[in-house]
Amino acid sequence: MSKAKELSPAYFGLVMATGIIAIAAHQQQWPSAFFYIALLAWGVTFIGLCRSLLRLRQQK
Repeated sequence: MSKAKELSPAYFGLVMATGIIAIAAHQQQWPSAFFYIALLAWGVTFIGLCRSLLRLRQQK
């Protein structure tokens, strides 16, 4: 079984939550570390989605 299939939908929630925190931190003029954490989480989720779509395409 592919690891992409085993990913929990909670990863999407992680991306959304870190994005919201990053926006709030930016508005409060806090350090931009939250933005980079959100960007990293988005990237990991996007790569997982791409891998899942590629495997689905190969199965057809």
